[in-house]
Amino acid sequence: MASGAVSGCTERICVPSGGRRGSAGQSWTPAGLEAGRLGIAAVAVGLAQGAPNDALAYAKQRETFGKPIIGHQGVAFLLADTEAAVDSARATVLAAARRKDAGPPYSRQASITKLIATEAAMRVTTDAVQVFGGASGLGRATALLHAGTAARRQPGQSGDRADIARIDDLA
Repeated sequence: MASGAVSGCTERICVPSGGRRGSAGQSWTPAGLEAGRLGIAAVAVGLAQGAPNDALAYAKQRETFGKPIIGHQGVAFLLADTEAAVDSARATVLAAARRKDAGPPYSRQASITKLIATEAAMRVTTDAVQVFGGASGLGRATALLHAGTAARRQPGQSGDRADIARIDDLA
């Protein structure tokens, strides 16, 4: 689904002072967009948490070579990495939310937070699907559902990265 956004050059365009949002020469983003990014980031963290939980439960019950697959270093390290990614994304969301509540501008933090959280959700859910391997059943189906949902939360080519770059130019 395409967004209604278009790009174009805005040099040498005169906007009367009554029609401006913010200061002259400054980019403007609606507060709803920033808050929406924090909401999407929070949803991505919740999604990211569900997939490793399912994968961990499966790894504790599935056995290969006479022991649960969680006992194999590769699987254990993979699941440890997913927990670190989820915790990092959650801390980033909380820090951005605190900044929003404190009142200073938080456009840059909102963009970074959404980027970090959605990428973590995609990575973590993809890793969870790997833990399930070729297994069929509800657990693998749930992990695939998490991965598909995470993919739809990923930022677009011109989304958050461009916003972060533009905000950095203004600082």
